Amino acid sequence: MFRQLLINGLIAGSLYALVGVGFSLIFRILKFFHFTHGLSYALGAYTAFVIYRSSNYSLILVLVAAPLLTAIFGIAINLVLYRPLRNRNATPLVSLVASLGAYLVGQNVLSIAFGDDAKSIRPDVVVVGMNLWGAYITFTQLMIIASAVVVIAACALWLSSTRLGTQIRAVASDSLLSTVAGVPNNRIVMTTIMIGTGLGGLAGVLGALDRAIVPTMGLNALLMGVIAMIIGGKESLGGVALGGCVVGLAQNLAVLWIPAAWQDSIVFVILVAFLLFRPQGFWGRPLRKVTV
Repeated sequence: MFRQLLINGLIAGSLYALVGVGFSLIFRILKFFHFTHGLSYALGAYTAFVIYRSSNYSLILVLVAAPLLTAIFGIAINLVLYRPLRNRNATPLVSLVASLGAYLVGQNVLSIAFGDDAKSIRPDVVVVGMNLWGAYITFTQLMIIASAVVVIAACALWLSSTRLGTQIRAVASDSLLSTVAGVPNNRIVMTTIMIGTGLGGLAGVLGALDRAIVPTMGLNALLMGVIAMIIGGKESLGGVALGGCVVGLAQNLAVLWIPAAWQDSIVFVILVAFLLFRPQGFWGRPLRKVTV
């Protein structure tokens, strides 16, 4: 049973890592808690559901088109909501409330459009997974883990070794100074939101391949992704990925000692412990106090 829970934890952790990495990218640029990232997870899942049913069950088309369409949603949110607020010098609290409102509206739109009953794009025939050291894992679940590893590694490499990645890190560090240096801030913010939202949508697509789809699914994924970011340290995508694995493993292994209904509570215990004893996360650097 332990090995099966370990596999389940890695699957869940892979999804949380993708959500956390996407949230981290956008958070470092916008500097506020954007609830709409949870909507991107649910939107990715429902977009996958529509494409899968209308394309004669084409998995390749789902994996390519659904994240791209979700990324376009991120562009729309930035143009309609976030950019006007930035132009008016809105405070982070105002932006947070606006983002929460957009999330609630989006969740209700999904509920009206698709209903509150659970949807699924999983095959109707139950497939017995491969036996891996006494635990079972399906091809879809292997694809979830492999996709998360490849995508996060590619994002980390792109962020550290390309000109655009350098510009994103510059804007995240100091938007005013980067403007003085000639960095096109609006374009960089737009690009970052598009990429981060696309990662959230990809996580939703991969989650839909293994789990039920409901309109409220984005909030829990968002919370777990944010905890992964806090545990790992928002400055490091690798740290966020590690944080996602810790959250997924803790959530699943906790059922060995506590009832399943309380498995989320152990994650928040870990969060509190990190906030008290290592608020910068695994790979984050502590702030140094300088007296002038």
